[in-house]
Amino acid sequence: MLKQRIKLPKLDKEALKQNIKLPKPDKEVLKHQLMALRPYAPDILLLVIICIFGIVINRGIEIKALYMDDLNMWSYYGEENFFEFVFPLGRCKNYRPVYWVVQYIEMFLAGNHVERYLHFNIAANVFVSWTLYGAAKKISGGKRIAALTAAICYLVSRFAYYQIGQALGIMETMALWLALVLVMLLHKYLHEDYELKLLKPLMARISPDRRQSMKMKLARIRINSNKDIVYYAALITYVLLVLSHERFLCLLPLFYIVLAVHFIRKAYGAYIQSAAQAGSGTDSAGESTAEISGIFKADSGEHPADAKKSGFKDRLTGILKTVRQEIVSFVIENRFKLLLPIAAVVCILIMRILVTGQFMPHGTGGTDVKDTFDIATAFSYIIFQIYYLLGISPGPEFLSGIHWDNVPVLMKALVKLGIIALAVIAVMYVIALLLDLWGDREARQRAFLSICDSALFCVSMLLCIVFSSITVRLEMRWVYVSYVFMLLQYLSMLGYTCEMYTRAYAEEDTADLEKEAAELKKTGSLSEDEKALLKLEEGGNVFSRTTRTMADEVFRPKVMEYVLYAIFIIYASLAVYTGIFYRGYFKNIYFWQNQTRMNSLCEQTIEKYGRSGVFGKHIYILENSYGMSDFYSRYIFKPYDSKKKAEGTVVSFINSADEIPEEEISSGNVLLIKEVPENDAYLDITDELG
Repeated sequence: MLKQRIKLPKLDKEALKQNIKLPKPDKEVLKHQLMALRPYAPDILLLVIICIFGIVINRGIEIKALYMDDLNMWSYYGEENFFEFVFPLGRCKNYRPVYWVVQYIEMFLAGNHVERYLHFNIAANVFVSWTLYGAAKKISGGKRIAALTAAICYLVSRFAYYQIGQALGIMETMALWLALVLVMLLHKYLHEDYELKLLKPLMARISPDRRQSMKMKLARIRINSNKDIVYYAALITYVLLVLSHERFLCLLPLFYIVLAVHFIRKAYGAYIQSAAQAGSGTDSAGESTAEISGIFKADSGEHPADAKKSGFKDRLTGILKTVRQEIVSFVIENRFKLLLPIAAVVCILIMRILVTGQFMPHGTGGTDVKDTFDIATAFSYIIFQIYYLLGISPGPEFLSGIHWDNVPVLMKALVKLGIIALAVIAVMYVIALLLDLWGDREARQRAFLSICDSALFCVSMLLCIVFSSITVRLEMRWVYVSYVFMLLQYLSMLGYTCEMYTRAYAEEDTADLEKEAAELKKTGSLSEDEKALLKLEEGGNVFSRTTRTMADEVFRPKVMEYVLYAIFIIYASLAVYTGIFYRGYFKNIYFWQNQTRMNSLCEQTIEKYGRSGVFGKHIYILENSYGMSDFYSRYIFKPYDSKKKAEGTVVSFINSADEIPEEEISSGNVLLIKEVPENDAYLDITDELG
């Protein structure tokens, strides 16, 4: 029986237009919404600039074919299902399930369009630069231009060669972003004057009874505040990071650094509180401790020198007792925070042993760390990484693109000028620290917190440098994350130094005004000129200069800030210029040549004949001086097929066109490609077969 076709009535579009009346937008509401977005307009504009810069700076890089590690990874994607790809029992020597999930999704989205990997890499790197912009703006005291220069320095850096130029670059980009988020969460944990604004609207939607129930459940696992939530969020980020790349196991000590800082601040607060209670002159029972101590001293007849020694000893005993009590209290209160990071690492290592059969992380280039590790080599790689961070290129050309000896003299001078700019910022920061440490208690507390911030960034950078120097060679892509931490460290120093000098000027100016006002009060009379110079406000409590110019009020306190940020912008400009110079030598890096050749092969086959004109053909390549292996010849065209098979496509290597059978030539089922070594390219010469 044939199915009857159901004819739907045609819609009267004109009648619909007349019946449907869209509500007119409320101009006042729209204006209010736009005004609410106005404070974010500069940030949105700068993020657009960062995005455009990220696209422009990478415009000369191409991924038209997969080769080497990229093609090897795709071969697993093409032949395995999702769970086999993410949990490869016995196949891989490294355990990176989080990265493999992201890589599988990326390959699924790319499909048979290989060029999309480049677009994904650029988008991911721009997203990291946005995150860096937000972090840099926060720690620099809201300075947008400084944050913008840091983001641009990140994008233009030569360390991005792998993240952009290889399909597997998403691995390094994702790990770098997670490391950045981890460090910024721990930085947030160090600062107590914050609140999680994102949780407020969520908690507001929950009923009071349920909200109280949630708080009780969180309290059972020692989550009693927003500060605890930030810590555990950092721990989750760390687990994701290690499951993306085992190299970042090295960041485990960061958790104990921030916990140690938290303990020091808590113990110091307890000591200050106990000292204040002791100085109040009353004990817990309300009796006068001064009178009691005076009675005992009068009865004992103690010598003043002995009393001084006894007082110091009692004070030291009190401090040690307070520290012991605080240690016990802190360990009991934060036992989950102390144990969970180590427990997470132990679980990850157990999973690694079960999946890969190895405990130690696998080295680069198919090597094993325990077989290739050498202390002298590792130490030299640590020095090399410091050189890389400063703009020097110490490595061999196949790893760095160009050796420092071959860098032009002018470029060397610019690099050295950038190093001088960084040194000036560091010196000014140390001076600001010393001035605050010499100041009052509040100034010392600010200095201590700034030292903790610097310790967090510097230790993160040092751990990444050391742990990436233990393998057989040093690749620039491993320096990228350390470079990000270096930028954050200098912006942190800038923010603190500028704030300190601005605050010092304000305090000095206030002191001068109060001194001048006190002298005038003492005389008891004010002349007309003095009245014009000084104006008494709010009942004679505050004096302010009325004849001070705008430059005195605004520019003078900002002079040091402008100078310091100008120095940083000079460094950033030099870093961008030298980064563009170094990018011109990407072609010398070990995988770049093969990638260029495979891009050319794609141009001469897939782009020239289309997929249908290549699949099912017998492709002959003359000579094979490029050394393409049988594995690559079997898989090189499969990524272009939506079915992942490229059935009937065969790649063979011959020394002469005479080796091609006549029947194949007559059938037209043949493509003949020759190598052009001087251009690192291939050339289609099928037409020469006649």
